[in-house]
Amino acid sequence: MLNMNEAGVAVIAVAVATVAVAGGAVGTPVAVDEMDVQPDSPLYGLEKAGESIKEATVAGGQGWEIARGEERTQEYEYMASKAKEVTNNHVNLLDEAGDRFGKAVEASDSAEGLQKAKEALDKHISVLENVRENVPDVAKPAISMAISRSAKGKAVVEDVASGELPEKLGDAEKNEIKNQMKEINEHAEKVQEQVRENIDENSSEAEIAETVQNIELGTARDLENKANEMADEGKGESIPSIVEEAQARINSATNAAVDNDGLERARKASQKHLAV
Repeated sequence: MLNMNEAGVAVIAVAVATVAVAGGAVGTPVAVDEMDVQPDSPLYGLEKAGESIKEATVAGGQGWEIARGEERTQEYEYMASKAKEVTNNHVNLLDEAGDRFGKAVEASDSAEGLQKAKEALDKHISVLENVRENVPDVAKPAISMAISRSAKGKAVVEDVASGELPEKLGDAEKNEIKNQMKEINEHAEKVQEQVRENIDENSSEAEIAETVQNIELGTARDLENKANEMADEGKGESIPSIVEEAQARINSATNAAVDNDGLERARKASQKHLAV
């Protein structure tokens, strides 16, 4: 007799087989994608294939990108909750989530679209901050990097949304979004490479904590610079939310401290932030 887990796999297998007969090679991965399996499932590769098929044929747009970003984030959260190996093996989930949310920002074609992107980024940051509390220390720099990308993406949205916008964003606004997001992604790739070179399972708690702090404080500094740029351009209305996010990054850096040196780094950053 099948146990519950075996029965569940059997049901999925029958469903996949049925669609495979009816729909052929294309129908099988699409059906698995509809079942929403997790990364530790042997069917996960088929789910991703089905997702790619739908994306290449009928899906796309901002809503699709947000949904896929949320799905990748949920998958990472699942792996963390199951105490799986969520370090380098699953950083790709965070990377893809960040890519998806970045595309959602670039897909914004109106003030409403910008607001949807901002709300998605806010949710993404909130989820990752909770996940970070439950993962091994070595996984935390990657999560901080993912948060950094979304925090900076929010600043781009705030920048472009400042002032009056046309009913539909024009080429100037869209190009501005694209250029700013490209700069964010390029910087993220450089920092990620540095993290990979310096942090592994043999890194000490202090080394990991310092790396997390450097990411968080670097993000805060970039957000402060963004706020100053916007102030110079007369975009004062949106500055408070960017400053608030910068303070949140400093708070995260403070929480990451494991020794007096770490606390001192966070203290100095907080003082500078207040001065700014």
